[in-house]
Amino acid sequence: MKKLSFGLSFLLSMQFAHSQTVGIGTNAPLPSAQLEIKSTNKGVLLPRLDTAQINKIVQPDSGLIVYCKTYKQLALWNGTYWMLGDGSSMNPIKVGDQFGGGTVYFVDATGKHGLTVFGVAFEYFMCQISGIIHEQTISTDLKTYFHSSIGGGRLNTATIVAFDAPDPYYQTIKNLYGAEIEGYVDWYIPSRVELDLLIKASLDGTYLPILSETSGRIWSSEPATIPGNNGTPGTYTTYWVRCVSVGAGNCGGSNAWTTAMRNTGGISTLIIRQF
Repeated sequence: MKKLSFGLSFLLSMQFAHSQTVGIGTNAPLPSAQLEIKSTNKGVLLPRLDTAQINKIVQPDSGLIVYCKTYKQLALWNGTYWMLGDGSSMNPIKVGDQFGGGTVYFVDATGKHGLTVFGVAFEYFMCQISGIIHEQTISTDLKTYFHSSIGGGRLNTATIVAFDAPDPYYQTIKNLYGAEIEGYVDWYIPSRVELDLLIKASLDGTYLPILSETSGRIWSSEPATIPGNNGTPGTYTTYWVRCVSVGAGNCGGSNAWTTAMRNTGGISTLIIRQF
């Protein structure tokens, strides 16, 4: 009889556990948690593996977490790749990889950070942006607000957006800036240096399908100066956004600034992001 009573109690307790949250170290686990572990002097120890061991996990499910001994960080399988706690990829990234929302075209010496380009080319609206910047003619050096560097395009795009012009093409880029694309919200129009790296990757033989969608001329987010109508350097300097050319042509030669300050068409706009 006692054995029967014990078995019945065990079955009832199991049913209760399946219908309620479970607490370890607490008798009142929070209802929003399936499992709550409470302690003032201990933690949870996950499986600890190096990169070779992690890469041998067969068909990992999205959300799987382990501790990576190689980088001394948590590693999470996000459904596509192993992502470390600092947001970088656990495994080295190569030019041409699909990563970070686009196609990787530049990787720094760490093999974990670089630039990726979105797989759609936008057409022509930067022509109007160029005109908007031109209308911001001032006596101080506007170009000091723009940057030609890796990451400079992000600052340039933010500066362009800050002009807040009513032009519909301008509103297009303003809506694009900060929009969520492929799960990321930090896309921007590249600087000249960032475009040069994209073109170099293509000239080095890397297959970057995005370039096949362009005319061979791509807008940068970086303006260049032209003396004002009075021809006096340093006064009323005007600025136009310029493009970079994949090869010789209307943009003034290989990887060169355009000589036509404002072109009414035939120049593509790409968006990139850092990872």
